[in-house]
Formats: sequence, structure tokens, C-alpha cells
Amino acid sequence: MLGLGLSYGFIGALVGASFLLSKLPFIHSEGARKFLHITVVHWILLAPLLFDTWHLAIIVPGSFIFINAFVARHKVLEFMKPRNGLTEYGSVLYAVSLTILTFFLFNEGMQKVVFFAALTMGYGDGLSALLGTFFGRVKLYGDKTVIGVLTMFLITFLIGLTLFPEQGVPVFIIAGATALSELYFTKGLDNISVPLMVLFLGVWLL
Repeated sequence: MLGLGLSYGFIGALVGASFLLSKLPFIHSEGARKFLHITVVHWILLAPLLFDTWHLAIIVPGSFIFINAFVARHKVLEFMKPRNGLTEYGSVLYAVSLTILTFFLFNEGMQKVVFFAALTMGYGDGLSALLGTFFGRVKLYGDKTVIGVLTMFLITFLIGLTLFPEQGVPVFIIAGATALSELYFTKGLDNISVPLMVLFLGVWLL
């Protein structure tokens, strides 16, 4: 139970920090939202220290499927919502992905691959969206930009090499497939396509 309390406290602190950032005049609302997107994923790095099995750990991301769905449907925590003001369920799919990854986290030999998938979802998707929003000029597909897709590839590749330094070729393949996933899955669907792509290819290739 201590693990649950610390987990909700950790995530709650990040939500509070994101809210405060959204109130600063020099911080763009999308920056505050992506701060939360990037930082919350670090919970999965802490989960093995807080829990012994997935049975309790999975309650944390699982509960946020319903919390995020409520937020998406109602006028609460507006700073967490997309800049276009549309109802989007990317945050719900984010929680779904973390729930799936948490289940696999405690399987023998899966921890590094799960970390790879989670960090790619957090940093890769978060930074590609930010750079694409502010610096993307050339569109590739829908609202996806060249710089956004290249950022996803580079971040995925760097995370993979950090975790699997002797697996350069498989990591390169995973980064390429993940960048394509980021390109073609829109409206928040990349929050599930990206981590699952890394997870399944990681299990197969690494």
C-alpha cells in the first residue's frame, strides 16, 4: 500500500508542477502539457522499487485510464488538454500503454525492453510533438512534420543504444519503425502505437 501512496503522490506532484508551469507567462501551454507527458513516464522506472509484482503496480496506470477519460470529457484540468481545444483521448491511450507495460515489467528478462518502450513514449513522442509544433515547417502526413518524425527516430535510437549498447542494428530498425508509427498514427493514437511497437520489436530483436 505504501507503493500506491508514493506512486499517486509522485504523479500528483508532477500534475501540480505542470499546472504551475502552465500559469507562467513565458511557458507555452503545450510545453506545460508535454512536461507532464514526459515526466510521468518515469513512474515505471520507480515501479520495480515500489512493488514486488504487477498485481498492485497495475492499479496506478489502470486507474488513470478512467481519470484521464473523465478529464477529457469534462471541463477540469484544462491545462492537460490539447492546444486545439478538441476532445482527444491521447491521455487515455497513454494510461492504457503504461498499464500494458506495467504488466510486462515484472516478467523475467523484460524490464529493459519495457523501459525502452516507456521512455520512447515519454521522451520520443513528447519532444517530437514539441519540436514539430514550434519548429516544424515541412509537413509529411496530416499535422506530422519532418522535424517531429526525425526527432522521434533520434530519441528512440539514443534511448535504445543507452539501454542496449551492443545492439546497434536492431535498435536502428526499431527506431525506424517507431518513427513511421509516429508519422501515421494521429489524434493521440501514437501514444499506444509507439510504445507497443518498441515493446514487440524489442522482444523480437533484442
